[in-house]
Amino acid sequence: MKNFLKVNDTVKRIRCDNAKEYVSGELQKVARDAGVEIDPCPPYTPQLNGVAERMIRILFDKARAMLYDSKLPKSCWGYEIQAAAFLYNRIPCTSINDHTPYELKYSTKPDLSKIRIFGCDAYVKVADTQRRKLDPKSKKMIFIGYSSMGCRVMDPVTRRVTV
Repeated sequence: MKNFLKVNDTVKRIRCDNAKEYVSGELQKVARDAGVEIDPCPPYTPQLNGVAERMIRILFDKARAMLYDSKLPKSCWGYEIQAAAFLYNRIPCTSINDHTPYELKYSTKPDLSKIRIFGCDAYVKVADTQRRKLDPKSKKMIFIGYSSMGCRVMDPVTRRVTV
């Protein structure tokens, strides 16, 4: 949440349900320090938070399709949601005159040259100090999302995620 609020300085209020992670003292402190109001909805009233609930549905539908297509374990669902949100923000939307949410925020078209299929093979360079002369120069990994520093990849053997 701290990182989100650093790059999204226009956030004034966060509406949420009464889940523990939203009403915890830690989030309250982060929000207070950023000058953001936490506005919890009454229990069992998702209709009061319709826009967010609809977006959650859209992202979960996209993530479910990516999960099915990639044949990765369900434990990767968090990365799929992040990748779905990344892609959603780069898809033109008719409600904002066929611009992307990314364009609306940054006033520039997104760079789509690094878009990859979720779950595809990715080859990561092995540092010279980590290998011997005849060892492979790269290691086969699985692409599981995007990062500001590059791509997120997962080692298929150890399930360790790196950027």
